[in-house]
Amino acid sequence: GEVAESGIIGEDIQERLDASRETWQAKIEELGYEETGEFADFDQWYDESTDYRPIAQALLEETMLEHRPG
Repeated sequence: GEVAESGIIGEDIQERLDASRETWQAKIEELGYEETGEFADFDQWYDESTDYRPIAQALLEETMLEHRPG
């Protein structure tokens, strides 16, 4: 789209998004999470007892901490 063509985010945005998705899908599987349904059926398969802190911590460490002011 226009944003990609503007060069602001780089011409390789699709490749970077694909690589990021693959990395996080692997990380999620590694931590033992599994998707058991579609988003439309989220209320039927979501388990309230699941502890999402490990993936939240991994996401924080991988994406936010490097941008935090020292």
